[in-house]
Amino acid sequence: MRRPFRFGIVSNLITFTACVILTVALYVVLKPVGRNLALLAAFWRLAEAPVFAVVTLTDFAALWLLHGPDFLRPIGDQQLQLARLLVNMHADAYLVGLTFFGLGSTVFAYLWFKSGYIPRALAAWGIFSSVVWLWSR
Repeated sequence: MRRPFRFGIVSNLITFTACVILTVALYVVLKPVGRNLALLAAFWRLAEAPVFAVVTLTDFAALWLLHGPDFLRPIGDQQLQLARLLVNMHADAYLVGLTFFGLGSTVFAYLWFKSGYIPRALAAWGIFSSVVWLWSR
């Protein structure tokens, strides 16, 4: 059980790092189209990073509680309840981070549409899918 959980933590850290790099690149490319909107979109997308960092910390805490240095001894009810709370916090905090993702993604897709750098149908699809993502939250 520990190996898949740790793999998830590492893959999350890689993904969140890549999101920060991608956000900076999108800001640089789309800044000439609309500086203020690009800055707003970058702010929302960068707001994901601390939220997801907290999510990752709760994963570490749950892993430590369930498989800490004394993981062979039986765990108590309080420890199990705390671990369950941390795992539930993961899901709720992830939704908060994904809301920032949807907001930033919508604005970036609008800037792609406005720029004409990519086909407008593709950019319109990006706007539509980002709004649907936000609406479904």
